[in-house]
Amino acid sequence: MRTIAVARLLTGPEMNIQVPPNLSDASSLPPLLESGINDLGGISPLTPDYVNPEAPWPHLGALERACAAEGFELRPRLPIYDEFINRPGFLDKNLAEPVRIHQRAVAQRGSGKGNEGKAT
Repeated sequence: MRTIAVARLLTGPEMNIQVPPNLSDASSLPPLLESGINDLGGISPLTPDYVNPEAPWPHLGALERACAAEGFELRPRLPIYDEFINRPGFLDKNLAEPVRIHQRAVAQRGSGKGNEGKAT
């Protein structure tokens, strides 16, 4: 928790700090959120964690409730952060528009509010 808090202080509010929820006890999610994480990484209700197969994904509903209890909203996102999608030259010109289309679709399935605000 201290490492996360120091990272947040050093990098500021714009930096994404990711902690996979299946590698920590469920009770540690509130302190992780309070420490400054804003990303839970890739969570799949369909597949196991192939990197850490001994650590199953938590149930999405439980994560949503835990985040909501701390004032956060669990929302889906693409593997690429939104701020990089429109950065000139970051994506190949042939990928940029398909990625934007998927970004909009994911945002609509999420909260219906787009990708504004703090996400976990």
